[in-house]
Amino acid sequence: MATLSLQGLCLLLLLTLEILALDCNKTAENQLRVNNPEVRKRMEAIGGQQLPQECLYKRPTFSFPEEKILRASKEGKSVAVKMILEKILKIFEHNFTQAGWDPRTVALLQNALYQQSNQWKNCSTTETGEVATLKERDLNLNLLRYFRQIQTFLEGQQYCLCAWSVVRLEIWKLFFVSLDKLLNRF
Repeated sequence: MATLSLQGLCLLLLLTLEILALDCNKTAENQLRVNNPEVRKRMEAIGGQQLPQECLYKRPTFSFPEEKILRASKEGKSVAVKMILEKILKIFEHNFTQAGWDPRTVALLQNALYQQSNQWKNCSTTETGEVATLKERDLNLNLLRYFRQIQTFLEGQQYCLCAWSVVRLEIWKLFFVSLDKLLNRF
């Protein structure tokens, strides 16, 4: 009898957690309050906002589609946040050895990004249980183009220290300016 009520309590707790995970407002609030400081700490450990003087000349202009995201539907915004987190994670999975970063610190950053991406995946799940996709085709293409620019830049610079410094600074701007602005509009 006690086992049955314990199972019922666990089931209720799991159901409550699932409902909370589907609430994008709570996910956005959690991102701002808990997750962003965690990522900020990890990003600062690998150089934060610092750009070495010798790398200033290598700084291209990446075109992040901030305005298009801010005008997107609520579902579009949540899917865009999930996509942004996944793409940032993918960038930090590439050859960063020339950057001289501590592999443990990068692993902690990757883990934080992965967890956040999963939270947004739960948030962007439709009523049918399927993961929502970015229906705003133009926004989807602009995000893909933005991240392709970053990846092409890294590859073209052969993942050198300056390239990683420029990309790290771009991701910092994306994460702590554009993403914060977006999350505050949920």
